[in-house]
Amino acid sequence: MIVFGIVRSVLAAALISGAMAAPSHAATINESSVLGGDFSGLYLAPTVIRNGYDIVTGTVGTGDYDYLYFSGMRRGASTVSITLTAPPGRYTAQGRVYYSTTPFTLTNQGTRAGNIRVTPGQPGPQTITFNLGSSFAGSLYLSLNLSLGPVMRYSVYVPGNFGIPGVPVPAPVFMLGAAIAGLGAVSRRRRHGSV
Repeated sequence: MIVFGIVRSVLAAALISGAMAAPSHAATINESSVLGGDFSGLYLAPTVIRNGYDIVTGTVGTGDYDYLYFSGMRRGASTVSITLTAPPGRYTAQGRVYYSTTPFTLTNQGTRAGNIRVTPGQPGPQTITFNLGSSFAGSLYLSLNLSLGPVMRYSVYVPGNFGIPGVPVPAPVFMLGAAIAGLGAVSRRRRHGSV
């Protein structure tokens, strides 16, 4: 009876610890944290943003392209939004945002999500939003390009990239296994008369 009480207590503690260790929200990834400090400018080799990152931040300047590939988004309808912020000043900036559910094969390819347009009279920030339909299969390619203007900061919000597949087993589960194995060893020793 005591052994079952101990097992029950260890199991309850492991489950509580595991629940507390689980992430309550997804994370943000910044361009400066990737190798080389810049997202890919090559449409044939976009920067892969794996599950778990629902906000991506970076910068794009004149003649600069950023290609992103969200490799495991939630299937089905979702809304993606991109907010662009220009530095203070009076100037004009323009560019385009494209998206696709298949890999890009050209520089400006896919569905145009919107135009980047900043003028002295409309300095921003500017938000471009697009919807992925209910048939969306989970892979999203995104292209941001600024053809004119100063370096602009952007933030991409991809709520469908929240889930993390293949979550590692939390440490409390291993602790529970070790505790059960230890209790089994103690039980065997008692049965064989050696304590």
